[in-house]
Amino acid sequence: MAYGVAARDDQPVGGLIILDGVPNGPGLFRSEGGRGAALDVTGSRQTFDERERLLRAVIRDPKGPSPVSGGKAGAALADLAYNAPAFGGAGGMSTARDGVTDPRALAQLLLTFDRYWPRDAVDGRAKPSKRTMPVMAFASGAQGQAWTDRVRQGAESFAGAKTTFEEVPLHGHLDLLAGKLAASEVFEPIRVWLLRK
Repeated sequence: MAYGVAARDDQPVGGLIILDGVPNGPGLFRSEGGRGAALDVTGSRQTFDERERLLRAVIRDPKGPSPVSGGKAGAALADLAYNAPAFGGAGGMSTARDGVTDPRALAQLLLTFDRYWPRDAVDGRAKPSKRTMPVMAFASGAQGQAWTDRVRQGAESFAGAKTTFEEVPLHGHLDLLAGKLAASEVFEPIRVWLLRK
């Protein structure tokens, strides 16, 4: 969506910071179709109410019982996020299961998400930009080299030589925001980049 807005000539956009995004679909996220939530940590595996109960249980006590499985709440959330079908599984959403993100931080972030993610972010396509602008793009390494190449190439299509690209190895999409190293590997480079602009 950010690329789409930036490509419009009537928008005074001076640059973009992109977290795991590409200007033209299909992107990282895979819609499950229909008119329900475009993406979610549990997909169609649990209801939205069950998802909320799990997130609140993790925030309360990650080592407490999970309301959706027989194990611990934190481990259940980490496993669901690791295998999230909307992100292709294999840690595409989060590698909290591997210790990259604290399950409590992941639950707090997910609890802020709207039930119906804007489908433009999933199914939409940005029109090619007629101008270049600085872009700082981050790619989560858990999706593999093909994904990180798409994020980099998407940024370069908007910014050309004004591209700053960072791959964050072993991280899933949400780990870029909630990971234990997000402050040093994502937020600090963004701060430095903004100060230079």
